[in-house]
Amino acid sequence: FNTIIGLLPLTVSVQAATDTTLVVQTPSGQWLCDDDSGGALNPRIQINSPVAGVYKVWVGNYSGAPGFFPPATLRFN
Repeated sequence: FNTIIGLLPLTVSVQAATDTTLVVQTPSGQWLCDDDSGGALNPRIQINSPVAGVYKVWVGNYSGAPGFFPPATLRFN
């Protein structure tokens, strides 16, 4: 697996019925944020040359209602 790190892009996306946001912190500490690049109010972040390590991921929404956590699917491709 380590031999293909960085050769293929890594895409992180969210699919939900509500307006969601996405934040990714890469192993190097870089912060990547998106709102609607995935279409239909869904976020999508593409990392063209991913490195091995821990990626921290946060998904948020614009519902405005405290404690409202709508169902969402988080995808890594």
